[in-house]
Amino acid sequence: MNNPSSRPEVKNKVSNLSDYDTILIGFPVWWDLAPTIINTFIEENNMENKKIYVFATSGGSSVNNSFNTLKTTYRNLNFVSAKILTRNVSENDVTSWII
Repeated sequence: MNNPSSRPEVKNKVSNLSDYDTILIGFPVWWDLAPTIINTFIEENNMENKKIYVFATSGGSSVNNSFNTLKTTYRNLNFVSAKILTRNVSENDVTSWII
């Protein structure tokens, strides 16, 4: 995380991302940002013309800076919204968020 240009390798590649119209990307918030492996995943996969929802877990940070940084970095992609997930979030909360 000290090197923003770092692109750690993604071990398991997604071979059928083209089959989906909606993508959910989840991660723990690190220093108010998405981990750099999220950048690797985005850069290795064609997500143009897809709706992208971001969710994150955190002990105290919000997902807003992570989400805004991804939207700014990847302006050609359709980042719809973001949500922080905690133990208090129900399945219904998540379903209503992405539908």
